[in-house]
Amino acid sequence: MKQEAHQTGFMREYRESQRGTDGTTVLWTGLSALGGGAEISVIASRAGRDPSANPKTGDAVQIAILETGRKPQEAYKGSGGVISSACPQSCPHLAGRADDDDDDDKKDPSPCYLKWWEAPTATFGAAARRVVTERTFADAYVRLGYAGDPSAAPLEVLEVIVKGTKRHTGYTADWMRLTAECGAVDLLRWQYLLMASTNSPQEAAIAQSMGWRTFSCSESAEDDKAYKAQGAELCPNVSHNLTCSECGKCDGTRRGTKLKSIFIPAHGAQNNYTN
Repeated sequence: MKQEAHQTGFMREYRESQRGTDGTTVLWTGLSALGGGAEISVIASRAGRDPSANPKTGDAVQIAILETGRKPQEAYKGSGGVISSACPQSCPHLAGRADDDDDDDKKDPSPCYLKWWEAPTATFGAAARRVVTERTFADAYVRLGYAGDPSAAPLEVLEVIVKGTKRHTGYTADWMRLTAECGAVDLLRWQYLLMASTNSPQEAAIAQSMGWRTFSCSESAEDDKAYKAQGAELCPNVSHNLTCSECGKCDGTRRGTKLKSIFIPAHGAQNNYTN
């Protein structure tokens, strides 16, 4: 019944229009804001398929930010000594190491929760171009940055994608740079869209002092207590078995600045990251 409820509105109509395809489309292409001189694409996937079987996110239009010139796992690992232009260097889960000569993608020692050689690589190879408008994802749940960091893309592009959606979620490990480099108005626009992805109660406290709501990884019972003392709540996927598409609380300040921050026990493909 839950999946049927998500087949109304845009998701049902768009799947009908994309029948026989996987609905993977390039929404924007240009230079990454993270430097390195590489071109990236903002790509939407899953919109043309059956509902997602992901038990945490639920049915979602998945937005990836990927380099156009290298396969995702190559960009993530920093092949040839060239840093990733899709993930910020501030992310502690970035593998991009110039001395990593391992060519066996499935033995990638990366600490990231995402298996870059699987879904992102499929997205990379399947995309067709489409123009995005403020109604493209009307009434859908959109997940910004299932691969890559949204901060690599233009703020205006992300705002157009999110406008009119039923709900969205988004996270950035690049919150420190955004806070330092953006003007006050643009910073509020980023904070409206994204949660600051933090990895300790200390980091969360810093980000919150800068106006961010935070999504944090808890490594211990002591971390749990510290996050709760900061006023954060346990992720509803853990506490109430809600999917992200049902919950939607990781939507920055879209529903106001007073909504609680979120923390979650470490999990994922490598059992150490969370969103």
